[in-house]
Amino acid sequence: MATDVGSPQRFFHMPRFQHQAPRQVFYKRPDFAQQQAMQQLTFDGKRMRKAVNRKTIDYNPSVIRHLQNRLWQRDHRDLRAIQPDAGCYNDLVPPIGMQNNPMNAVTTKFVRTSTNKVKCPVFVIRWTPEGRRLVTGA
Repeated sequence: MATDVGSPQRFFHMPRFQHQAPRQVFYKRPDFAQQQAMQQLTFDGKRMRKAVNRKTIDYNPSVIRHLQNRLWQRDHRDLRAIQPDAGCYNDLVPPIGMQNNPMNAVTTKFVRTSTNKVKCPVFVIRWTPEGRRLVTGA
């Protein structure tokens, strides 16, 4: 009779399954792919999210057009009016060019309300330099 010298016999109540991996006792280094994914996220003060490319709006051509038209303007009689047509979008000027007509500063389209966590009264209202947003302060 020949005896197996190679491996000790296992008991029937301790089967070895293929899906069981040996346990690691040592510290495992963090995965570098996970670190790179975390670096791509940006922090906006509330939660982590991916960086998003935003549409760039260039208002410099309207400022340059306003400065060029102002050279030939003698007084209020030479002011140009904005026509309500899509073809006249190129003739838009910054808010400083429409100081004599305050009706142009009235917004008729509601876009969005942004509020803070703490509700408080509004003491200051200012337009942004490009004239696209109304900023409030408490």
